[in-house]
Amino acid sequence: RQGLVAPDSMSPEDLLHFHILMLEEFRIAQSAFLLHKRNLAEHGFWSHEQHMISTYKATPGFPAWWERSQAFYAAEFVQEVELIEPVPYSDIACFFEKSNEVSNE
Repeated sequence: RQGLVAPDSMSPEDLLHFHILMLEEFRIAQSAFLLHKRNLAEHGFWSHEQHMISTYKATPGFPAWWERSQAFYAAEFVQEVELIEPVPYSDIACFFEKSNEVSNE
């Protein structure tokens, strides 16, 4: 979560772990998108991933990560991610603040 909120405060090792985790998260999202697009998966499978992407897009750390990482994904998936609107950050900020409080204890 720290990578989404304050990636500049992370150690190089933690930043690498964050990057790998996000690459995997978006690999799963891309699979859901491609399966849905080809009518091989129910809409709910892709809609869950869309919601996850809209939440990530609302965080301060996402734009820099996405700029560096989108080349790892299919062009049609990248275009789809670009179309997804982020949820208002105020709607998820309390989640990240509570997560930071718990991890700091």
